[in-house]
Amino acid sequence: MSTPTAARRDPHVRFGIEVGAERRDIALRPDVRVGDAMRSALLPVGDEGVLVLDSTGRAVPLDTAVGAVVADGGLLHVVRRAVPRGRAKRWAAERQDVVLRRPPVQTGALAVATALGAGTAVAALLPGTLGAWSATVAAVALGIGALAAVLVAAAGPAAAVAGPTLGFATTVLALDAADPATARLSVTAGLVVATLLAGARLLVSRSSGTPDDLAGPLFAALAAVAVVQAVTLLAALPSVVGAAALVGAAPVVVRLVPQLSIAVPDEQLIDLSRVSRTALSVRTPRVRSLGRVNERLVLRTVASAERRKDVATVVATVLPVALLPWVLATAWSAGSTTAAGVAGSVLVTCVVGAFALGPRGQRGRAARWAPRVGAAVVLVEAALLAPVPDRWRVATTIGALVLALAFAAVVPAVARGQRSVLLSHLGDRVEGLAVALSLPAALCAADLVDTLRKVASG
Repeated sequence: MSTPTAARRDPHVRFGIEVGAERRDIALRPDVRVGDAMRSALLPVGDEGVLVLDSTGRAVPLDTAVGAVVADGGLLHVVRRAVPRGRAKRWAAERQDVVLRRPPVQTGALAVATALGAGTAVAALLPGTLGAWSATVAAVALGIGALAAVLVAAAGPAAAVAGPTLGFATTVLALDAADPATARLSVTAGLVVATLLAGARLLVSRSSGTPDDLAGPLFAALAAVAVVQAVTLLAALPSVVGAAALVGAAPVVVRLVPQLSIAVPDEQLIDLSRVSRTALSVRTPRVRSLGRVNERLVLRTVASAERRKDVATVVATVLPVALLPWVLATAWSAGSTTAAGVAGSVLVTCVVGAFALGPRGQRGRAARWAPRVGAAVVLVEAALLAPVPDRWRVATTIGALVLALAFAAVVPAVARGQRSVLLSHLGDRVEGLAVALSLPAALCAADLVDTLRKVASG
């Protein structure tokens, strides 16, 4: 009885080489080097700036064996790297240990334009600061700068900040705030224009394919502020109500940002139609596979989500720090024993608790430390504005600073201790309570109930 012989295995590796729009299919032994394979295909891999990439976008060393970098039926790409302009950049490109640290000139110009726009907007809100002719010239110049920063696709992420800022300053200059009512109207219109410019910048960045992780969070933040300001203006409510609503919503935003920042494309998800089998799926035609998961694309998606999360966390921390003194001054103006005064104290406690306990499980320095620094600043602001005698104000401020530093030092140490699980569950409950009570406490601190009663009574 004879035994069947095993099929003989082909010792060659078949793969394709793409050079621009041309493709060359070859078959070589697995031990042949990549450089020799490219030279046998008459490709100039030895020239300056020519790279060999695999399907994931990684550079393939020329002295590596073909069988170690490409499988049977795989694909390699030969591309030419763009030659850097300038002698210093060409010299740095040839050295692997040299990194050019000077920021681009365009980013610096946009930063200067943002600072000028913010300063001009503040000066325009002060009556009598700018003349009619100078305000008109400044409005035209800032408007042109805003449109250029938003519509130019290659402006970079700094344009997401410069465009809305210049648009806000242009609107404030055009409306000429002469009294508090006109100033409030000009601020609302400026926020609406800034939101539109931020949305336009987001559309430009997405349509051009240039990554801009600042545009999305800034557009959402400006839209929220503009909507709140417009609603309070149309409802004839005091402007402090809008500020209180933003302060109370900040802990909720910080809590939800990690879940809202990640956006995974469909091609990076598991194709359940291929890995699952049911009575109906076996009778249907086999669907086309989505292909292998690109590791480089996954890392880029995660890094983009982390940057969006950091930007949103910083914005949600800066807003309550900037607006809380206004809310507390209104709440404590009639004393700390009134309903608004007690709500102001509860608001400070909720904001500090949510900002201090929320970042315990976050990744990244900005997501962990920005809310904690914001909590410390909120404590200092509350100590400075607290309705206490003047002789106790300095001691209260120093006590708030010591409390903030002690809390910042104790929380990481407790989290690494043996009882960190029990304390973490307790911290989760306290954080959830602080997040749930922050918005109602903020609205009560702004005396919204009494305001609505007066509006309803006419």
